[in-house]
Amino acid sequence: MLNASGEYVYVLETTKELTEDSLIAAARNYAETCRILRTKERFTKNPENWLKESVWIQYLPENYKKPRDDDAGREKCAQKNKFNNFDQRQYDYDQLERMLLTTDPGSPGGDGDRK
Repeated sequence: MLNASGEYVYVLETTKELTEDSLIAAARNYAETCRILRTKERFTKNPENWLKESVWIQYLPENYKKPRDDDAGREKCAQKNKFNNFDQRQYDYDQLERMLLTTDPGSPGGDGDRK
């Protein structure tokens, strides 16, 4: 397995049109994307994997598309809480209060005074 500097040299040698400046620009674009999308540090690629897995290709200046700030918010909205995915019930609280106040708790059915 090559170390990160060995992979860097390998990438430069095997990619004819790739320059050191464009690879540095790709790294800056990746950092910018991580900042905009609020990527947690544990999910960012380390330099070795960034080169080995060819992640850098999509961040080259000619391929890079800067994400919008609202893309980060949209991802959070997409993770909607499914537990609350139902319509709330509609209650007539005045009627429920009247029922509670007119009900005799001592009767077997619980509705001793109601008619």
